[in-house]
Amino acid sequence: MGQILTGGNEQRNGRYQGRYKGFHYNGIYHVSFFYEDLAGNVVSKETVLNVINNFIAGDLDSNGKLTLCDAIVSLQSLSGMPVLASPEARILCNGAVGTCEIIEILQGMAGVK
Repeated sequence: MGQILTGGNEQRNGRYQGRYKGFHYNGIYHVSFFYEDLAGNVVSKETVLNVINNFIAGDLDSNGKLTLCDAIVSLQSLSGMPVLASPEARILCNGAVGTCEIIEILQGMAGVK
């Protein structure tokens, strides 16, 4: 189990960006991020990463995190539009791609799953 977190620079929109590595084993990782804002307040955010075969479930654009872009890629795929989605990261509903993939991605982004 590795969880090396690096980075953490503010992107001027109230969001912080960083990189992580070391999630080489399948499983569910509970990760806490701590950062200090410009006023000196320490803030924490928890999220859950579900790693399957070295891929984060739902990370369809392979950028290492769940974002709204992943949900949009899933919607485009369901509507029949051609998309470049990481097949290893697909969330299958009874063996096929379905609306549950979008729900799982959005729940993962919100930290409720």
